[in-house]
Amino acid sequence: MELTGRYEGSNRLGRSTKARWMPTWAIGGLWNASEEDFFKKLKTPISTLTFRSSYSLMADRGPSSVTNSVVVINSYNPWRPSTSDSETGLQISNLENSELTYEKQYELNLGMNFGLFNNRLNGDVNYYRRKGFDLIGPVNTQGLGGQISKLGNTANMIGRGVEIALSGTIIKTPDFSWTSTLNYTHATTKVTKLQNNQRVIDLITGNGFTLEGYPARSLFSIPFVGLQNDGLPVFTNADQTTTVTGVYFQNRTDLSFLKYEGPTDPTDMGGFGNVFTYKGFTLSPYITYSFGNVIRLDPVYKTNYSDMDAMTREFADSWTVPGDEHATNVPVILDTRYIRNNSQYSYAYNAYNYSTANIAKGDFIRVKDISLTYQLSKKILSQLKIGSASLRFNVSNLWLIYADKKLNGQDPEFVNAGGVALPLAKQYTLTLKLGL
Repeated sequence: MELTGRYEGSNRLGRSTKARWMPTWAIGGLWNASEEDFFKKLKTPISTLTFRSSYSLMADRGPSSVTNSVVVINSYNPWRPSTSDSETGLQISNLENSELTYEKQYELNLGMNFGLFNNRLNGDVNYYRRKGFDLIGPVNTQGLGGQISKLGNTANMIGRGVEIALSGTIIKTPDFSWTSTLNYTHATTKVTKLQNNQRVIDLITGNGFTLEGYPARSLFSIPFVGLQNDGLPVFTNADQTTTVTGVYFQNRTDLSFLKYEGPTDPTDMGGFGNVFTYKGFTLSPYITYSFGNVIRLDPVYKTNYSDMDAMTREFADSWTVPGDEHATNVPVILDTRYIRNNSQYSYAYNAYNYSTANIAKGDFIRVKDISLTYQLSKKILSQLKIGSASLRFNVSNLWLIYADKKLNGQDPEFVNAGGVALPLAKQYTLTLKLGL
């Protein structure tokens, strides 16, 4: 049994004592059941068995932008008609945020370690539950203090997860051995309280946002209905009518028309590795996988393009003649006549970029790494009069076994702002190690 406590303060937070100072603590215990006399008498195949648990209250000072425990005043040079007339003025950069306090979290951890058959098979199982509250984020105000948005303790969130790690020796002979490891993690979050008046654009962009009752970093989409007979995209609006150019991205009042796609963070992930040894040779392939998240595809659709724009594969399926709307969901590439007659078409194409038609799953399975090593035998080393020598050939990012076809070759593992990037490059490495 172990109990720890801590009491700290930060001048980055509010001026009040209850905001600036925060006590934290943790209590935990471990029981090695396999060392008990009654367990040894059971004569089970279990070699080791350990249980552990902990419960804690943790705190964090929040984002690095939290700096206004008192009013922040900056100097500036006011505008004057003549450059020869200059003076220094003072202006308020950030208002005092006296009640802003720590982000806090209660965390419960339960774990178990076990070994079977003289520890030939080992496992580690962990469960956690996190209850975060007073989470810091932007909150919209009435603007009475001179700011329409400021940082505040705006949200509560619950997170749960299971982590499993298994390792074992499958085959063991004097010349050959095969060992395997399997890692799996399942993690989910749910925002239980959110004091924020978000906009449509906040919820549909690639990094995701959230609503109360949904996971953190959730991604929503504008419902895409289809194409008109002129190739323009049609969407469902906030009033449940169909529209081409009438989606209002700054809407804060009615967000129920948006479709929830899923979290941008994967819920299931892990890896599977094997090590095969035969005399001096060692082969080590490793596979990683990830499931449960969604990705916003690159917002490449516009009303017009230039020679500087890269045309993606999707443009090959774009609407061309009446009737194509029954065979494709990719809108028409507009000519200048359409743009000249109605400049509002840019809203239609921006809505298409953030619609249900431009979303993909982030699931993938990848051969992450393969290495082959040869270790010279002691007999050869003695003849060469060196201490050790090995040759290793390694390949990284060899093969993306599975990914959503809608990505069209883009890499789901390498997500950046607004979409995904080019596939990870293969890397080949040859290493020679000598020890004298």
